[in-house]
Amino acid sequence: MDGMEDKQGSEIMSHTPGPWDDIDGIIYGGAEDDRVKVCVIDKMRFARQDDNWDANAKLIAAAPDMLETLHRIVEELEISECQNDHALRLAVQAIERAVS
Repeated sequence: MDGMEDKQGSEIMSHTPGPWDDIDGIIYGGAEDDRVKVCVIDKMRFARQDDNWDANAKLIAAAPDMLETLHRIVEELEISECQNDHALRLAVQAIERAVS
């Protein structure tokens, strides 16, 4: 899979573009006219083990928006030369976990 590059030239993971939507445990992504299944939460299997399947599906569906938001936060913190290095470091680490 060919990745994209961020403004610093680091490779970022390619993924199905957002927005992603959770429709009864099926996560769809991509452009409005070209929606694809990103993942399927097996409700029958997980409902027996964990009542959190619905919350997990919503979290998965929100992932592209959260990743984009983290990228924007990092850019803003770098531009503003924010003194909160801890917040910047946490955001960068979260992005690295998502794209590695």
